[in-house]
Amino acid sequence: MGPLVSSQVHTINIIAIASASLGALGSLFIIITFIFFKQVRSFATQLMFFLSLSDLLASLAWYPFGQLSPELCVVQGAALHFFLCSSFFWTMCLSISLLAIFYSERFDLQDFLKLFHAICWGVPAVFVFVCLLTGKYGSNGVWCFIKDPKGIYPLFYYIPLLLVLLVNSGVFIAVRLKMSKFLHSTEGRINVVVSFYLLAFIASQLPAVLNTLQTAINPENPVFALFVLHALLQPLQGFLNCVVYGSNEGFVWFYLEWCGQRWGRVRRGKDRAQDGQDTQGLMMDYDYHSDEEA
Repeated sequence: MGPLVSSQVHTINIIAIASASLGALGSLFIIITFIFFKQVRSFATQLMFFLSLSDLLASLAWYPFGQLSPELCVVQGAALHFFLCSSFFWTMCLSISLLAIFYSERFDLQDFLKLFHAICWGVPAVFVFVCLLTGKYGSNGVWCFIKDPKGIYPLFYYIPLLLVLLVNSGVFIAVRLKMSKFLHSTEGRINVVVSFYLLAFIASQLPAVLNTLQTAINPENPVFALFVLHALLQPLQGFLNCVVYGSNEGFVWFYLEWCGQRWGRVRRGKDRAQDGQDTQGLMMDYDYHSDEEA
């Protein structure tokens, strides 16, 4: 096989740009919804906000600006490493929160938020600091990242990715098994949708796992198809989350109601509430609302 040729690298970059653009738009949808609609704010959607923030910045880091100079390549590699790892950890925290709700007594998960922030921002910062200090960022032949696929430093990316992939897969299976007891309840309906966040993560990250493992084992012979799937699906996570997020009719209605208040095309929220429509958020309410603490 041999190294990838320039036309293949160009194709991969075009795919990455298109996928990252969709991912950024999807992340922005979640961020804007959380900011402007207080009705959707809960502990779980707060985690989704920070996850989407990481996904947005990771999507921007996928743009190949690092090809302009070696210095920008280091910046791109560090940014991609930091925000991808941060996204992994926020997804894991969301999974742990969901699992805690299903398999333990009700308690205040807000107590864990500081710990989640320490993990999701602090651990990637340590990884990036070590790699910057030792000069490990640069071009790997396709995009700017950790330039040497062998050695200990790529483990700062592989281990978080594999760990979170395994945790999310286990949580997804556990939640789906538990669903049989709640299929006809509001709690069950909402958390069935939430579980698809975990499935979106698995679908978007599995090609990255396969590609990085293949590259680490045989870096002289990269597989073009794996790089294409990697560039297509990993930057797309924000968009996949947005599809799950926007598929809930309650969130869609918030936008319809907002438009209706300005153009008079839909009924106001009070009318909808009187009709008994369910406006509960996509995530199960964890008894935390930021506007209640204000």
